[in-house]
Amino acid sequence: MILGRVDDGFDFEAAVFDAYVASGDDAEFGERVAAMPALPAAPAKTAEAAKPAPAKASIAPAPVKVATPVAAPAKTAVLLGQLARHAASGDKVLVFTAFRQTLDQIAGHVATAGLAAVTYHGSLPRADKERTIAAFREEAPVMLSTESAGEGRNLQFCHVMVNVDLPWNPMQIEQRLGRLHRVGQDRDVLLTNLVASGTIEEQVLRVLEAKINLFELVVGELDMILGRVDDDFDFEATVFDAFVASGDDEEFGERMAAIGDDLARARTSYLATRAVVDNLVGEQDGDGA
Repeated sequence: MILGRVDDGFDFEAAVFDAYVASGDDAEFGERVAAMPALPAAPAKTAEAAKPAPAKASIAPAPVKVATPVAAPAKTAVLLGQLARHAASGDKVLVFTAFRQTLDQIAGHVATAGLAAVTYHGSLPRADKERTIAAFREEAPVMLSTESAGEGRNLQFCHVMVNVDLPWNPMQIEQRLGRLHRVGQDRDVLLTNLVASGTIEEQVLRVLEAKINLFELVVGELDMILGRVDDDFDFEATVFDAFVASGDDEEFGERMAAIGDDLARARTSYLATRAVVDNLVGEQDGDGA
């Protein structure tokens, strides 16, 4: 009854797991858990069902603790340093996170650091979304965003992007990058992935970089490669299954290495096919000359 009042689709276990996976350290995990929606009080019992509570001995109230400022988590501290450097050089920066709670926390730390920024997320009305994009284009040096800005937006006036957390779905990474790295972009795009050592994110990034050179692929090639692993291959689900089935970090590393090998074979197959097609096109162009 109580959990259902948070959100129709609220899953406490999944929310805690997502917070753990996305956290770079214990402090950040603590902040993410603290930022979860408060559970509403259970509905009051009817008079007929109410029973008098047994008498309890009086207990003195606990002393009130004075709140103290919370230091920025490790990832956020690194992000703030990068934003300050880019702001000094006049570069606009697009910052992505998958979680609304993380977005709000980052926005607070950015404001505290005295950095100007706008915030974009899916709950904004359409008019506010347009105003946010316009403000980012014309004035604000930083835009903090959830995945909403990764869908269909042309932000090529910006060439610096930071992923605070790394989606397990590589297609989402490609979508994010595609907002900046597109036809008409006249500058080299600088992408930074903030990944904590010893996390699942690090394992995912290692596989995607080392096995398929994700960040060097042309838009559309990723889908071609993933489709060659298996018709129904889902990288995100495969990583999740590997994590759940592993008894320890070593076993998870071995499973991720096997996934990486499958991706490497798929990439080799794709490149071989592309070379054949390129040769055929070249021969046809030569014959028509």
